[in-house]
Amino acid sequence: MLPTPYQIVQQYGALDHHRTGTESDQQTLRWYEALMQELGSVERVPFSFPRYDAQCKVMVSNQVVSSLPLYYQSLGQEKHDLFEETNVAVKTVEIEDDEKRVWEKIEKHVVQARESGSRALVLGTRCTTDSLYGINVSPEKQLSMPVLLVPGDIDLVSTSNVIKVDYSARLVSGTSFNLLGRFGDKNDSDPLVITTPISGWFGCAGERGTGLALALLLAERISTNTSVELVVTSGHELGYLGGFHHVNQMKSAPRGVLHIGSCVGAASNAERNALTTNMQVTTNIAERNIETGEGRVSAIDKMQELFHEIDLDITRPLNAKDRTGWVGESECWAHFDCPMLSIAGANDLFHTPEDCPNSATSPALLEKMFSVLWPVAELFVDEVRKSTQH
Repeated sequence: MLPTPYQIVQQYGALDHHRTGTESDQQTLRWYEALMQELGSVERVPFSFPRYDAQCKVMVSNQVVSSLPLYYQSLGQEKHDLFEETNVAVKTVEIEDDEKRVWEKIEKHVVQARESGSRALVLGTRCTTDSLYGINVSPEKQLSMPVLLVPGDIDLVSTSNVIKVDYSARLVSGTSFNLLGRFGDKNDSDPLVITTPISGWFGCAGERGTGLALALLLAERISTNTSVELVVTSGHELGYLGGFHHVNQMKSAPRGVLHIGSCVGAASNAERNALTTNMQVTTNIAERNIETGEGRVSAIDKMQELFHEIDLDITRPLNAKDRTGWVGESECWAHFDCPMLSIAGANDLFHTPEDCPNSATSPALLEKMFSVLWPVAELFVDEVRKSTQH
């Protein structure tokens, strides 16, 4: 018997950070694999990548502050005692939903730091809570200067502060694996795909744990009538490594894809009094009418009515095959142009160390989210079935 959704979030959140290729990542994958095996067969699909093995310490006025290196930005060692930014530049960056714009700001800061003769950049992350914020990065994204992230509320510019930096980084051979679960009719060669990521920078209880809990529950329910392949991917914070590895191995388009992304079932903030509404629901399904007790309406309209219960609106991509019209790892699947429904977003604790179970969600919020997701998923499955009949 599966744990409750909130118990799954608690178990996930208790497994330390979830960075791809680490022992914690491996432990998390083994834990979730055991849960998936309650529903059916599970396969591990390994992938390799250059893993960034780095350590850093930042001290401000002799106090160690929370820090995280911006991955893949420099190799080697830097160690300095810094007065008035002699060897290190200090800046802040405003975090926003558009990661491309965040990176443009970081690149500008790095150029300025290099021109000033600095050897490294200490960067305060100005997010909603001004906490330390993990910034996603692809292994190919390299700026050739150590960038050390610290909480945005730290005073980095006071001339009375002495900043000390100790940094080292190298590339090592990294491995992780995706999980592929097959549930329901094993003889069906064309199952519906449900996909959700499993990795991230910190505890990620609201960011990842909620989606893992609800995706598993959806897979269990849907597989009673429709064959399901549950695709669980590592490497999310590193340019969707696992997601792209999986789709690049596929020989044909899937029947349909239900993407359960970040913060699905997460609270808006640590008060946990409401679901986050900083979400994007996206679909490309056809505008077909269905019969209801109120007459004939489109499935999209019925889905929208359900999502309105949690103050969300459905968007449709202008070009369904263009990944920029989708959010999160639904981007990996966009080129197939198969029926897809994606939900993903963020909350106040997104990408921060404070994203832990007792701040990120609650049993009531998860129950509320599932009360919407389940009838929406039934409508989506029905539309996928109809699309394959034409």
